[in-house]
Amino acid sequence: MLNFVLRLRGSVLVIPVLQQLYSGLEERRQRMLGRIREMSEAQSSFREEPKAWTPIQVAQHVAIAEQVGVDAMVHLKDRPSKPRRLAQRLGYAAVWVILKLGLRVKSPARRTIPDGEVSLTELEPEWDRVRQRLSDFLETLDERALSTAGFMHPVAGPLNLHEALVFMTRHLDHHLRQLDRIATSKNFPGGP
Repeated sequence: MLNFVLRLRGSVLVIPVLQQLYSGLEERRQRMLGRIREMSEAQSSFREEPKAWTPIQVAQHVAIAEQVGVDAMVHLKDRPSKPRRLAQRLGYAAVWVILKLGLRVKSPARRTIPDGEVSLTELEPEWDRVRQRLSDFLETLDERALSTAGFMHPVAGPLNLHEALVFMTRHLDHHLRQLDRIATSKNFPGGP
């Protein structure tokens, strides 16, 4: 188990919230990958609609989004989180409602859109590297960590590190529900 610590005047304290958030992210990632591993090739490449994402593309989107988030967190380390403008505060609320209710929306960031078909054997090691980088980063944090800059969400605006990790968790939950929806589609191969 990873140990995220606060360095406080020479003492080392475990940061339980970071441990909890990271463990939750990893549990959800393993659940998503496990579901896709259990699918046949026809199922993992199934589209509900012509422009809809396949299950493997859903996972690729999450991995890309996490990569973008981790890159930003590392880049912004030790910078204070910026306050949200009014439009961003409204966007922040809208994002949480969308994630909570599982509403279908287009990805607001073009760079997180899957670029085509990728196999699970290609995706997993890439996502493993992203997760390792996140873990390595979290292990370097000091007592200001949770309120420092995380990343800039295209709709919700600036997220501090704690909000960014919570967002990543809710984002994964949202896309796990998407996999459930795909698997219960009437045309899903070998499905209901």
